[in-house]
Amino acid sequence: MKQINFGYPGKFPLTQDTLGLMQTAYLEQAKALALAGAIDDGTPVILTGMVRTGNAITDGYFFLSGAIIYCPAVDLGGPAPSFGNSYAISIVTTTENVTYRNGDVNDAISTTVGAFSIMPNGDIDSDEHYFYVDFRSYGEIFGARYRTGWATLAVVSAGAGDVNGSIYYKKDIVANTLLLRWALNVDDAQSLDPALTASFTDLQTLAAEFRPATRQFFTAHRGSSGYMPDSTGDTLLKQFTGVIGDDGIISIELIKPDAGIAAYSVAGNCVVSLD
Repeated sequence: MKQINFGYPGKFPLTQDTLGLMQTAYLEQAKALALAGAIDDGTPVILTGMVRTGNAITDGYFFLSGAIIYCPAVDLGGPAPSFGNSYAISIVTTTENVTYRNGDVNDAISTTVGAFSIMPNGDIDSDEHYFYVDFRSYGEIFGARYRTGWATLAVVSAGAGDVNGSIYYKKDIVANTLLLRWALNVDDAQSLDPALTASFTDLQTLAAEFRPATRQFFTAHRGSSGYMPDSTGDTLLKQFTGVIGDDGIISIELIKPDAGIAAYSVAGNCVVSLD
C-alpha cells in the first residue's frame, strides 16, 4: 500500500512524482478490489449496472485489462439489431491539453469510457470494440472463484442392501451451501427392511469442512422411470428420504421392494445449507 503522511509541518513539496504516486496508489487498490470478481486477461467484466433492456443500457462500470471504465446510460431507440449486427461496447478515449509552466502543451488528461451501440459484427474487434454478450458479471466470476471443485466419495458395499456407487460434492463458500450429486446401485434390495421398519443406510462421511451445522434432509429418486411396488405390494416407491448429519454421515432410507425386484438404482442431486 502506498501512502503519504501529510501531517508533518513545513509545507510538503508537491511534485509530479508525488502526484504520480497518489494516482498509482488508488489505481492499485481499485484494481485489487475489482480482481476479487474479475479476470485480468482481457475479458470485460461488469462491476455495476450496464443492464440492457431492448436498445437501452443503464450506466455502470466494467473492468477491462487492469482498468475500471465508466459506461454512461444511453437509449439508442429504433428497432433491434438486424441480422449481421450486434450490441457492442466501444472503448473511447478523449484527451485534454494542459499548459505546463515551461510553456509546453501536453495532452496530460485522458478520459476513457465505454460507449454502447449497435455495430456490424465484422467491425467488432478485441482492441476497441467488444460484443456486449461477451461481458461477464462480477458476481458470476466471484461466485465461481469461491466454489470448491467437485470431489468424490466412493460407496462400497454399504449396508444390508449392498449399496455401491459414487457421491459427488462441492462447497459454495459464499452461500455456505453444499452441492450434492449421487448415482447408487442397491445390489441386494431383498436384504433391506420393508417400509414400515425401514432404517437409514449409512453411505459415506463428509470431511469436517463440508458438514452442516444441523441435520439436513434431502430427497433421493429411483434411478429408472416409473414406480416400483414395495415388499407388501401396497405402496409404490419412487422417492426416498436422505439425511446428512452434523457428523457428516450421508444416509438414505432405502426400502425393500417387491420380491420380483432384486436390485434398483438411486440417483439425484440437491443443495444443502451448511448453516
